[in-house]
Amino acid sequence: KGADDMAAFALSKGIESSPGEKVEYSSGDSVVLSRILKEVYPEAEYSTLVEAKLSRPLGLKNFVVERDLSGTYVGSSFLYSSLKDMVSFGRLFLGRGIVRGQRILSERFVESVTQKHTEFVYPVRKTSDKRWHQAGHWWTNQNYLPSTELPAPSWPTDTFSARGHWGQVLLVSPSKKLVMTRVGDNRHKEKFNVEELGKILRELNIL
Repeated sequence: KGADDMAAFALSKGIESSPGEKVEYSSGDSVVLSRILKEVYPEAEYSTLVEAKLSRPLGLKNFVVERDLSGTYVGSSFLYSSLKDMVSFGRLFLGRGIVRGQRILSERFVESVTQKHTEFVYPVRKTSDKRWHQAGHWWTNQNYLPSTELPAPSWPTDTFSARGHWGQVLLVSPSKKLVMTRVGDNRHKEKFNVEELGKILRELNIL
């Protein structure tokens, strides 16, 4: 339901809180942002936006962002990429928006989407909850509450990640100058454990 026009479907659910007040995971928000871009750019420019703004500057060869039936980039999901291209995307944020000496994203934007926003209201979780903290379309290795242990204690606190629906993960740790990705599929297997991976990397003196 809603596949014909995902942004319209999300907007039909109403607004829970005003922009800038609350942070909580929502795929619908990503789709709505994609629709806003569609309203800003002419169709000819919007249809090649990913190629012009990301793929070409970063040298991505197998990076596909699908659109729904209304022509809007889904944004929240349906992104397909090779392992190499996903690492290149992570390096864009590791470099604070700069790739091969060219600025692709502003440093302010990179900071905004990869760090916890203390001025916003976050959902109240149980103190035992170890889910990664939502930032701006990235997950951060920071706790929801002061008394809560980090989601992944073996990883540096500046680590942020992108997660796929079937266990894919892209991890970026600026302090360790590290970008790591996994493109496996665990739909029918045990959930991939980022914390256990971190412990192994510590044993190898990578973290």
